[in-house]
Amino acid sequence: MKDTHTLHTLRTFFDDCELTLRYDGATAHFDLWIPGEADPEPIAAIPVIGGKLEWTPSGRELLDVSYAEDLQHLINSFAALVGDRRRYKLSRKWYVWEVSDAGGDEDDENKPLVIARSDERLGIVTHRNDRKAGYVGWRIHWDGDPHSEPSDGDAPAVYFLVETSSQQYSEEYGEPTYGTQVWRIEGEEVTHDAWFACGPSDPATAVKKLCDVYVVAGAVPIYRVFLCYEHELTRAAIPPVDPDSLRVVESANNACCYLVY
Repeated sequence: MKDTHTLHTLRTFFDDCELTLRYDGATAHFDLWIPGEADPEPIAAIPVIGGKLEWTPSGRELLDVSYAEDLQHLINSFAALVGDRRRYKLSRKWYVWEVSDAGGDEDDENKPLVIARSDERLGIVTHRNDRKAGYVGWRIHWDGDPHSEPSDGDAPAVYFLVETSSQQYSEEYGEPTYGTQVWRIEGEEVTHDAWFACGPSDPATAVKKLCDVYVVAGAVPIYRVFLCYEHELTRAAIPPVDPDSLRVVESANNACCYLVY
């Protein structure tokens, strides 16, 4: 059984394999959890202060997998930290090791955990405006624990899901192109959504743009620039938002998908 107090999930890779970090006394251990396996596969270990990184035999074999470069980067960058490595936590937004703020909520930056996959039905399914483009399945662990059941108990009343690199058909350009898709979630339902051709790569700005579109009720020319389907014009207006007040959390396994609230 996993000890959720000392085990920290760092990344979710292909096939839902998860890299975790745990501390056993003065030693830090990296393990890979494989779905269906009761026990993890040890990958590497290093003293929490100083010392040399040691790869296990199975860890050296795993360096041949497709995500080996990501594994090596996370573990080697941890080994390069100075002082007590327990002082550091991995920023889920930038994937760099940062000193924890002992004066605040140390776990705050790691909550929630967001997993997104194209064309896979996870906890929440959001369809793109272009139905030929498929859908995105999301699993959100609001408590930050990937081994718990996803729950909406801690979810805000309204939040947004953003895909910043979404290829869909653009009426404006007359061909498929990349843009930004935004979904507004309220009460487990998508209430508003839009796709912006060549839209902003900043998720918070994309959310503001979605709200601005629906605030301008009846402005058909503005709607037609951004939305794929004209029937979307019938959606009710929603309050505007201040992008500087929004919190952005990157998906653990998809650099183009974000949770914004």
